Amino acid sequence: FTVFSTVTIKLILGMIGVLLFLRMTGKTQMANLTPLDTVNTIVLGALVGSIIYMPDTRVWILGFAMLVWFILNILVRLLLRVNFFSRIIHGEPEIIIKDGKINLEIMKKNNLGIDQFRAKLRESEIFSLLDVDEVVFETDGEFTIIKKNKGSESYLLISNGDIVKEELKSSGHDENWLKKHLSDLGYENYDELFAAEYTPKRGFYVIDKDGNIMNKNKQGEVNKVDELDMDKVDKN
Repeated sequence: FTVFSTVTIKLILGMIGVLLFLRMTGKTQMANLTPLDTVNTIVLGALVGSIIYMPDTRVWILGFAMLVWFILNILVRLLLRVNFFSRIIHGEPEIIIKDGKINLEIMKKNNLGIDQFRAKLRESEIFSLLDVDEVVFETDGEFTIIKKNKGSESYLLISNGDIVKEELKSSGHDENWLKKHLSDLGYENYDELFAAEYTPKRGFYVIDKDGNIMNKNKQGEVNKVDELDMDKVDKN
């Protein structure tokens, strides 16, 4: 009876631990996993598996292991707010096709074959490479696909108060250009901003760290949008 009750307690503790993890990460389903999510899945699986395959493991040891893992997760997620660490942990989006030209080196680097790539395009109802203008391989393994003559790409130029230099370069502009346009919107310091997105032919979409949103279109008209719930943004 003691063995069965101990295993039952461990299973309950394991289930609570997994549910707390899902609540903490905001995941409602195990899809589109980032590298960090994958590591968490493996470790949590090992911890819960130890309940079944190692019944002699004491409850307090399991509880301590989960506590340490949750603390590590909190520390890592705090580090993810810094762009440098976010790029190291999650990686960066990579452009597979740009202006209709395919980058074979990126495909080889990610072990992506042409058949697999075309299958992904078909999932987006694109049946020919001739119809593709740009494809971005996102950090969660998904593809962002832009069809030819279908909308414009946007560039995240500011993230958490820092310039995203790769995006600024890809947009075809420099820091002086960015500084001028942000100054026109009333922002003199980058650290005032949570995010600044630029879309050719459409203009800027800026969110400050108080959650206020400003939109400057190509004609120079500035519109203030409703305040954004920053707590919801942080959770995502």
